[in-house]
Amino acid sequence: MSTKKTNSTKSQSDFTAFWKQFQLLPWKWANVITSNPVYLVSSALYGYVVLGVLTYFSNPWVMPISLEDQPLKLYPSLHFFLIGWMLVVILMIRWRHTIPQFFQWSYDSGRIRARQGNLVEEYSQYLHEYQRGLRNKYIPLTLSALLVAMLVSLLQKTNAIPFILDNYTPAAAVFLIIGTCVSLFWVVMIGLFSWVLYVTAMYIGKLTQRFDLEIQASHPDRCGGLKPFGDFCLGAAVPIIVGGLALVAVSILRLDFYSALSRIATTFIFVVVGPLTALTVFMSLWSVHIKMSEHRKAYADGFAEQILLLERDVFANTREKGDLNKAKTAKEKLEILRSLHPDQLDYPVWPFRFTRTVLTIFSPQLLVTLVGIVTTIYSTFFKK
Repeated sequence: MSTKKTNSTKSQSDFTAFWKQFQLLPWKWANVITSNPVYLVSSALYGYVVLGVLTYFSNPWVMPISLEDQPLKLYPSLHFFLIGWMLVVILMIRWRHTIPQFFQWSYDSGRIRARQGNLVEEYSQYLHEYQRGLRNKYIPLTLSALLVAMLVSLLQKTNAIPFILDNYTPAAAVFLIIGTCVSLFWVVMIGLFSWVLYVTAMYIGKLTQRFDLEIQASHPDRCGGLKPFGDFCLGAAVPIIVGGLALVAVSILRLDFYSALSRIATTFIFVVVGPLTALTVFMSLWSVHIKMSEHRKAYADGFAEQILLLERDVFANTREKGDLNKAKTAKEKLEILRSLHPDQLDYPVWPFRFTRTVLTIFSPQLLVTLVGIVTTIYSTFFKK
């Protein structure tokens, strides 16, 4: 008894030490920035201050050449970009701090069982592999470089830098170009977080490959007792969805005199937001879904086999030489068993409510697509 208690205490302290040394990204500066929203939110507030000064203060050193080129009046969509970014940062860093809690819950809750008989060692090895995956230096930098290249390409196509140099005083242009560089840094951070989401999703999927899941069909959460899996992955997708909705507002409302920001927003919705939300939720939970579907199938097969045996028992004992008492007993068992039909239990195959979740995940793309369809129909049939 004391040995078991000692092993349990040792395993808990081993995991505690692991989480104390846990690093989300391989660079110290990146871990500092992603552990507290104040840094990235401050950069967005810097952008607000610069744009506010250029718009509302009549200092000849920091004024547009023409009063019609005041940025927050010329581009009202910047409000959605800046507010949306601050919300994304706060929600993403809040989710980032739930990673240790989720993986510790997976171990403590008893929802996973070791296949080789030693859960402590297997799970410890699994966590260290997850940490090594996160510390990869080259792939996240490559993702960030690709996103930066995409944004630079969009800025080039929209002639953003020449527009700033031609329409603003030198001092104002310097502030705006610094703001543009800050935006590029935001994109770098999106690339780094995309890698975190990918690795985390991949290792949640590996849980079902490395361990057996304990699924409880009649659990009150209606998700087989695995609702924390769905909640964790949806929590990772929420910042992306919120950012997508902010971009949807830019794309749909078209508040700007020029359509440059609208085109940038639409591009990010379909190239970044859509694939990233789908990857974050479905890549991580697909293997869980497969395992839950297999459990449902096994349960349904066992249920059907028992039903068949009882039906045969009833039929055999209602014949002339049958035992009527055995037939009544089998019939009572049959009625009880039918209350445990998989459809009657609403046997879960996803660790969340599927329809509602899918609509939430794809809401930004759906809104843009639906508005595009309505606009096309209106332009074709009603606009003169």
